[in-house]
Amino acid sequence: MDLILDIKSIFIYIIIMKLRILKNAFEIKQTKPDELGEKEQAILEKLARKINKYGMALPAIIFLESVKPLSFVAGQVMVFFKPFISAFFNTREYDLLASMLEDRNAIEALLKKIEALEQNAPQ
Repeated sequence: MDLILDIKSIFIYIIIMKLRILKNAFEIKQTKPDELGEKEQAILEKLARKINKYGMALPAIIFLESVKPLSFVAGQVMVFFKPFISAFFNTREYDLLASMLEDRNAIEALLKKIEALEQNAPQ
């Protein structure tokens, strides 16, 4: 009987330890817009300028605002399409953009850049 109790307690201990390991498994890292590095800022600026150049600021703002809660999923979709996209684009920038789109604060920084360029654009 003691052996059965010991096995049960060991089993329960193992389950508890595994749950502790998995506690942060689905945590999404959030950064502040000021914590974005120089490369990240440059990519966001480049993307914002292209959006503004083609006159797509308003649709981009609406789209980004609507998918902001699903930003992590959007980043993962970009990872899924990487093999197809790598034929056309620089994969380093694409990887960096995919990881940035998983962060809501990076999307907020992109929105601010698009809005600033839109306000400064000649009418």
